[in-house]
Amino acid sequence: MIIGFVNENDEPVVKVKLDLGKEERPVNAVIDTGFNGYISVPKKLIEESDWDFLGVEEYELASGELMRERVFLGRIEIGTEKLVVFILSSNSSHTLIGTKLLKNRLLTINFANKTLKIEKILQDTE
Repeated sequence: MIIGFVNENDEPVVKVKLDLGKEERPVNAVIDTGFNGYISVPKKLIEESDWDFLGVEEYELASGELMRERVFLGRIEIGTEKLVVFILSSNSSHTLIGTKLLKNRLLTINFANKTLKIEKILQDTE
């Protein structure tokens, strides 16, 4: 189980470790259910990484604006899991967690007491 919190801006947040190659960097990542990728990371952190560049992806913001950003293959740790995922470069100063990273998980956000938890759901193998 991953425990997080709701910050002062009412954003759900979890701690994630980015394995940049030379070092691991812990960051607070905002869960963005409108983002259907894995994780979006500020360009500044990507420049510090040894992640593999894969190409450019076009995506649409909630405003309807089309963006083109670089995509990398990199390593992260969330909870006790070490994962290799697609990482989207971003002009934002925030790291965002997308819905692909939440697949097969139960996300519970309690805005009243500012808590958050993510639980892995075991899949039936029948």
